Amino acid sequence: MKVNKILSIYLRKCLKTFPISNGVHPVKSCVAGILFPTKLFNRAGKGISLIEVLIYMAITTMVLVFVINMMMFTTKTFNGFKISRDIKNSATISMGRMINEIRKAKSVDQTLSLFDNPNGKLALNMINGDKTTLFLDSGILKIENNGTIEGSLSLTDTFINSLVFKVINNTKGQAVKIEINIKDKENGFTKSENFYMTTVLQGSY
Repeated sequence: MKVNKILSIYLRKCLKTFPISNGVHPVKSCVAGILFPTKLFNRAGKGISLIEVLIYMAITTMVLVFVINMMMFTTKTFNGFKISRDIKNSATISMGRMINEIRKAKSVDQTLSLFDNPNGKLALNMINGDKTTLFLDSGILKIENNGTIEGSLSLTDTFINSLVFKVINNTKGQAVKIEINIKDKENGFTKSENFYMTTVLQGSY
């Protein structure tokens, strides 16, 4: 009897909430309200269904995942571009200075030099009588002139993995082949590049 009374009260409320003019039979609306009470709550203009909430959450999650992936991709691209730029700048400065010193040399001091070694060392006898040495120290290219270290020839924010010198002797003079590997790291992203150059000693011919 109590159940019938409750159903009777509920049906009266349904008829007030869902008039026949809505195009939906009020009995169907009431049954849907019994099975899915959130639907009744939604149609009364006071909320949304659980299924709609789940759909909104899924769409929001997909959008957030897309935005996060785009941000990560943009950051990775920017870091890669910055690292490549720093490596090329360091290679340009290092190679340019070494080539300039080698061209001004008269000969290579093969006794004090270290060839075919990743921690290479190149000792030069300059045309003006100076003694110039190019060497690698803790990943930084340095220059020594007459026993005094003048400073570094590479950028401080890059690291030189290896510096290899190879001397080329022929009847026309001497040349030096340089092989250098420069590495840089930015926000966990690491990159290294190899650079090669061969220079003739102008004072050797």
